[in-house]
Amino acid sequence: MKSKSSSRLVWRLLVLVVVGSVQLVMTSCSGGSAASAVVPATVYTAGYYDNGTMHVPCYWTGTARTDLGDGTHEAVAKTIFIK
Repeated sequence: MKSKSSSRLVWRLLVLVVVGSVQLVMTSCSGGSAASAVVPATVYTAGYYDNGTMHVPCYWTGTARTDLGDGTHEAVAKTIFIK
């Protein structure tokens, strides 16, 4: 299992890459006039966090984390689909 600090660093880097990519796409895809409104996107990210003893699967909506399961079994979430 990874150390707690390295897991946090990996997740911080992942969030920075996702947010940066979304911002780049949102700013480079403006095809309308300067007066057109930009609707902020909601970013969903699947993954896990380390609670000190195991990996707990979860997903994030923006910066709000939602745990999947009760945290008694080690697992990870790899993808998320929003309909």
